[in-house]
Amino acid sequence: MKKLFWILAVVMAAGVAFIGVATWQYRQALERPLAVPVAQTYRIDSGVSAYQLIKAMQGAGWLQQRWPYKVLLKLQPELSHIKAGCYALTPTTTAQQLLADAAAGKEQAFLTTLVEGERFSQWRAHLANQPELKAGELDQAAVANALGVENVEGWLLPDSYQYRCGDTALSIFEHAHKAMLSYLDSAWQNRADGLPYSDPYQALIMASIVEKETAVPAERPLIASVFINRLRQGMRLQTDPTVIYGLGESFDGNITRADLKKPTPYNTYVIKGLPPTPIAMPSRAAIDAVLHPDQADYLYFVAKGDGSHVFSKTLRDHNNAVNRYQRGHK
Repeated sequence: MKKLFWILAVVMAAGVAFIGVATWQYRQALERPLAVPVAQTYRIDSGVSAYQLIKAMQGAGWLQQRWPYKVLLKLQPELSHIKAGCYALTPTTTAQQLLADAAAGKEQAFLTTLVEGERFSQWRAHLANQPELKAGELDQAAVANALGVENVEGWLLPDSYQYRCGDTALSIFEHAHKAMLSYLDSAWQNRADGLPYSDPYQALIMASIVEKETAVPAERPLIASVFINRLRQGMRLQTDPTVIYGLGESFDGNITRADLKKPTPYNTYVIKGLPPTPIAMPSRAAIDAVLHPDQADYLYFVAKGDGSHVFSKTLRDHNNAVNRYQRGHK
C-alpha cells in the first residue's frame, strides 16, 4: 500500500511538472515575437482560416510550434474569426497579436502625400506606385467625370491621405476633392471685399498660378496682390507657369520667346484675364493668399535666383531688376 502511494505521488508530481512545463512553454510561445526579419505587410486572403494562418506562419519559419496557438484558439475562440486584409508585421509582432488584429479587422493603414503645386498627371503617376493601392481607372477625363467636374485639375486638395489595402486611387481622389470643396467654400465665404473674382473657381485658378510662382510661402499674398492689381488694370498676367501648362507634353524644360508668343488657351502673355482652368493643385495657403492678398501697389516681380522675388511698381524699376537678377547687369 505504501509502495502504491509513492507511485501515485510520483505520477502526480510528474503530471504537475508536465503541466507546469507545458504552461511555461505555452506562455513563452505566445510572448515570443514572430521570426520576421524586417517590418512588412502581410496579406490574409479571403477564406483563409485561423488554423491555416498558423500553418502558413510555421511554413514561413516564423513559428517553432503550432500547438500553443491551437490551444489559444480553443481558449479564445473569438480569435478564430479572422478577416481578410493587409496587416502590419514588425520584428516585435507576436502571432497572438496578428491573430487579434486579424480578428478585429485592424488592418495596416498606409499614408500617401499629394504635393502642392503638382499637376494631376504627377499625382496619378505617384499613386500608381503606392504599395497595396489599386490604380484602377486613372484617366483624367474619367476621374473628372467620377468627381462631377469638367476638369479635375485644381479640384484636389494637397495633403496626406490614409488608405487601406485594396483601396483605389479614385477613392483618394474622392477624399481630396471633398476636402477641396469644403476648404474652398469656407475660404470663399470669408474672403476679403472687392476681389476681382466672379466665383470660387476663378479664385481656385488664381491660387494655382500663385502656387506655381513662388517657393517662398511668405510671398504668396504679395504675388497674389500683383496679379490682382494686373486684373484690375486690364493688364495681361504674363506668368510663365501658364505658358508651360499650355504647352503640355511639348514643353522640353526651357521656355523660349517663341513659347511666350504661341497662342494657347493658357498663355497669359497672349490671352487677357485668367486661363480657363487651374494649372496645378493649389494648397490651402495659396487659396488663402488669393482671397486675402496683401495691400500693395506692385505690378511686377522677378525671380532673384534664390527662390524669392523682387517686386516693382513701375516697368522701369522692373526692367532694372530683370537686368540685375536675370541678365547679370549691375
